[in-house]
Amino acid sequence: MLLPTTLYTLKLLPFFSLNKKDYRVFNFMNGRTEPDSVHEAPSGEDLTLVIDNGCFACRAGWACEKEPRMQFKNVMAKNRGSRSKAGDWDTQIGNDIKNIEVVRWLLKTQFDRNVVVNFEVQEQIFDHIFHHLGITSENCVPHPLVLTEAVCNPLHCRHLMSELLFECYHVPRVAYGIDALFSLHHNTGGTPGDALVVSAGFHTTHVLPVIDGRLDAQHCKRINVGGAHSTAYLQRLLQLKHPALLSGITLSRVEKLAQHHCYVAHDYVAELECWHDSAYSEANTRVIQLPCASRSGLGAAGTVVASPASMTVAASSLCDDRKQQQLRRLQELNARRRVERLQADTHKLQTLRKVQEMEVRGNSEQLGQALSSLGLRSIAELHLNIERLQAAMDTRSHNVQSDDSLEPRPDQEERGMEQEKAEWLQKLRRERGMLLERLKNRHKNSAHKAEKLHKQNEPYIKEEEDDDDEGMIGHLESIESDSEEDPEHLADVERLLRQHDTAFEKPGLAVQPPLAAFNLSEFYRLRMGVERPRVPETIFQPSLLGEDCAGLIETIEFVLNRYPAEQQAKLVQRLFVTGGNAAYVGMQARLQQELLAIRPFKSSFNVMLAEDPVLNSWHGACDWATRNVENSRVWISRAEYLEKGGHYLKEHEASNMYIPAPSVPQN
Repeated sequence: MLLPTTLYTLKLLPFFSLNKKDYRVFNFMNGRTEPDSVHEAPSGEDLTLVIDNGCFACRAGWACEKEPRMQFKNVMAKNRGSRSKAGDWDTQIGNDIKNIEVVRWLLKTQFDRNVVVNFEVQEQIFDHIFHHLGITSENCVPHPLVLTEAVCNPLHCRHLMSELLFECYHVPRVAYGIDALFSLHHNTGGTPGDALVVSAGFHTTHVLPVIDGRLDAQHCKRINVGGAHSTAYLQRLLQLKHPALLSGITLSRVEKLAQHHCYVAHDYVAELECWHDSAYSEANTRVIQLPCASRSGLGAAGTVVASPASMTVAASSLCDDRKQQQLRRLQELNARRRVERLQADTHKLQTLRKVQEMEVRGNSEQLGQALSSLGLRSIAELHLNIERLQAAMDTRSHNVQSDDSLEPRPDQEERGMEQEKAEWLQKLRRERGMLLERLKNRHKNSAHKAEKLHKQNEPYIKEEEDDDDEGMIGHLESIESDSEEDPEHLADVERLLRQHDTAFEKPGLAVQPPLAAFNLSEFYRLRMGVERPRVPETIFQPSLLGEDCAGLIETIEFVLNRYPAEQQAKLVQRLFVTGGNAAYVGMQARLQQELLAIRPFKSSFNVMLAEDPVLNSWHGACDWATRNVENSRVWISRAEYLEKGGHYLKEHEASNMYIPAPSVPQN
């Protein structure tokens, strides 16, 4: 089966670039968002604002312009750890969040699925939009507003939205519409006629029948699966596949991977059979190179090239330098602690000596008070503590002096006392020889121990030999416990010899095997294989996510069966697909194949994909606002809001159906 890779490669430019050395490796580039700048409002009166309030992203701008001025993720992060100078909590919205993964646990959204329910967050986002669009009027927004809302939006949610716009921002008039219908009108030139719209959103997927240019709300159906579920599914699959890169497989990166590397299979079962073939799998697997931190001593892209001699010496010296630095820090820290303890013990011993002098002077009353303050019960206990403390001080003083004797004293070097330095170096050489001999015997005994333990499992070993083995094992354990510090001590002695003895050369350095060349960046690579067609398949088979609901094709068939055959034929002549999930490669071909399976023999149909599934809803809202700027029958004014309530809606070709709230009977 051939895959549409040519068209797909063109979409890799923003966040991915092909590696010239390996054509299957795609370099992932972290896309950093730039904070939204404050624009100046265009000149003119009665300019219309258009806001596409999507679940994933928000797009805002002026109806007289071709592109939205603002596009940002519809989330807010409120940092409760610090306040601004004005005393408010530090709030970041959309593109102002530099690294969204750091504050993901602080993110808030105004949506519950696709319905706005958190109007405190919505107010913060409106403030952000109006400020950055250059609206400087005080206490009001003097511009008409076109705002998108959810399909079959509850009356209570529309009431709260109208209350926010009219009471808080004092907008002159508002028009509500559905983003998918705005996109339909933009792609059909404002004359949709009969159509079946598939709105593949971030949290939900809708199937919307349009009859004579108006939404038939009674037969609309919703699938509770969208782009958010596909992204979470892909993240879970990649984390299970690459457990060593859990922290690198973030939701932000996975969103880009799903957008740029996944595709809809023409036939999912046949596609899985193709992926069973190793040659097909190897040819179609995408290798994603994640960013990796560069380190000193590494070449381009983390490549290390080792030469037979120089690289061995350089790597060994680098390791030795690091060990020496660590040992030096530990020695300094231990010496400092010994000195501090010795000073504390000296102070304590002086206190105990003063109490002992009270005994000599015969001052029994003060002696009793001093003993009780020190927690001592008798004079005998006082003498015992003095003896123990004196012995401990002698030991610590000896340790401090031995630490000082490891390094040659500065006055000896200055006076040129070569004899003492030679004796000191000779002492270090002898000590190194003893340590090497001890380690050699330790390795030999370990090998002997392993051989004896192996023979214990053979049936022909006698009981006497077993007893000898137990004794040998106990002896070896005591040797191992006594010589745990030998390697560190040996490294310390060799460091001193290399530093002060010019004739010293560590044996075996030149014969060490060379380091093999390796590429550090290979440890930061993801392999996307069968996940590429599996993730978009969740729209057609929600059971892959554990969701107990019908897929997209079953829902389309269910909606079509609600109409007579003549009306079905009209609807399938324009099956329009829009939304973020419609941008997957192969979506149009898959829908055509599925419709061919469910439609009658020799019946005709047409699948139409939006030109820009993401931005066409905003473009369609701009077109609608330009055509109806003087049409008062589609705008809700402030006077009508005060008269008929916030749930009131004026219907038009891209709006929901208005169903008034039932009146409460009065007793």
